[in-house]
Amino acid sequence: MKVTEKKQKEKEECPECDGEGKLDCDCCEGIGTHMLPQESCREEYACDECFGCGDIKCIECEGTGKIVLEEKK
Repeated sequence: MKVTEKKQKEKEECPECDGEGKLDCDCCEGIGTHMLPQESCREEYACDECFGCGDIKCIECEGTGKIVLEEKK
């Protein structure tokens, strides 16, 4: 008789984002804005990458904060 192995999916905290589901934006370093140097004053504008929120969705866990591991049982 042949014994088959079952694979059970388990979720674990995403190591990339520490379970947050998001990461600081690399473009603005998590601030959400950039400063545009002007001669008389400095103008601030929203970051094009994160649209001004300062963070981006983690690509490893797709923003869920959890990753799926396959475990043999």
